[in-house]
Amino acid sequence: MDKKFDPSCNVRFRNPSGLLILAGMTLFVTFGVALAADQPTSQKNPTATESKAVPVKNPPPFAKIGDVVIDAQTFYDAVRVGVKQKFYHGKPPDDKLAPFLREVGEGLVNSILLVKEAKKRHLSPDKAAVDKLVANYEEKVAKDPEWIAKRETLLPILVQQLQEQSLLTQLESAVRNIPEQEDAAAHKWYLAHPDKFTEPMSLKVSVILITVDPSSGGEAWKQAHTKADELFKQLKEGADFAEMAKTHSGDASAEQGGKMDYVHKGMLAPEVEKAVETVPLGSIVGPFMVLEGVAIFRLDDRIPEKLVSFQDAKKRANALLRRDMADQAWEALKKRLREQTPVSINEEYYQLLPTPGITPPLPINAPPVDGTARSTGKTSP
Repeated sequence: MDKKFDPSCNVRFRNPSGLLILAGMTLFVTFGVALAADQPTSQKNPTATESKAVPVKNPPPFAKIGDVVIDAQTFYDAVRVGVKQKFYHGKPPDDKLAPFLREVGEGLVNSILLVKEAKKRHLSPDKAAVDKLVANYEEKVAKDPEWIAKRETLLPILVQQLQEQSLLTQLESAVRNIPEQEDAAAHKWYLAHPDKFTEPMSLKVSVILITVDPSSGGEAWKQAHTKADELFKQLKEGADFAEMAKTHSGDASAEQGGKMDYVHKGMLAPEVEKAVETVPLGSIVGPFMVLEGVAIFRLDDRIPEKLVSFQDAKKRANALLRRDMADQAWEALKKRLREQTPVSINEEYYQLLPTPGITPPLPINAPPVDGTARSTGKTSP
C-alpha cells in the first residue's frame, strides 16, 4: 500500500545561482491549515478569489515518489505559502506563475528524496538545536488559544519537521564539503572565468554642479542650464576649473575644487559615463541634467579594466572553484536520486488552465478539500 504523504516534509527552493531562498515552508502550511480547520467560515475572511472557489472532491494526486504520495491539497498549500513569501503583495505576475508552480513541485519532490537519503546515510537530527527551536516557538504561541487546543496534535508535527530540516541541512553540508583544490585546478578555473577576476574601468572626475531643488518647476531648470552654459563657455576659454567649482558648485566636492573619488563603470549617469569614457584626460564635458541639477564634468584620470594576476587571485579562485564544485555535487545528488526513484508528476498542476478531460486541480486560493486538515502518518488504501 502507498504511504500517505507526511506534510512535515520540508520544501526547499533554489534560485538559478543555487542559493537557498526558502526552507521549511510546509511548517507554516501544516499549522495554517490545521488551525484554520476548526475556525468558523465567518472568521476566515476569505479573499474575493477564495470566496468563489469551489472545493474539488477527490482531485488526482499531484505526484508519487516511490511509495510516497503528494496529494493536491499539500501541493496547493505549499503554493499559497510560497506565493506570499516570494511575490510582492502575494500575487505573482502572469508570466511567473507557471514557472513558480513547477518550482514548488520540484521542491516538494526533492525534499522527500533528500530526507530519505539523509536517513539512508544514518544522519541524526541536531537534538539540541531542534529542542531550542521548539522552545522558542512554544514561547511565542504559549497564550494562543488555537495552539493550546491543538498542541498535542501539532507539536509532534513541528518536532518532526524541524528534525527533517536538520537532516537536510546536515546532508547538504556534507555534500558541499569540498576540500581545498590544487593550484593547477584553481588556475584552470581562473583562466576559464576571466570576468570573475577583472577589475572594471575606473574614472576620476571633477564636477561643477548647479543645484536645482527637485520640486522646482521648469523655469528653475532653465536658469540652471543657462548658468551652466555660461560656465562651460568660460572653462573652454581657459577659466580655472577648481576655482569655478569652489565659487559656483553646489556639490559636496566644491571645497576640493570639484574633485571626486574614483568611480567604477555604472556609478555615473549613462550619458556622463559615455561622454568621458573615450575623451582625452583633462577634457571638459557637459552640461548634463542629473538628479540634483545641471552638471559639468572634467575627466582627471582613467584606469582601464585590468585582469588581476593569478597570484593575487589564487585564494579567491580556489574558493570560487570549490563553490562551483559544491553546486555541481548537490545538483548531481538530486539528479541521481531522481533517476533511482520512480517519480510520477501530474503535469496538470503546472498549467495555468486544466486540460479538458481530467479533474481540474484546485485553484491556488481554493479552501482545503472538504474544509478539513490532513492527518499525518496514515497509509492510503
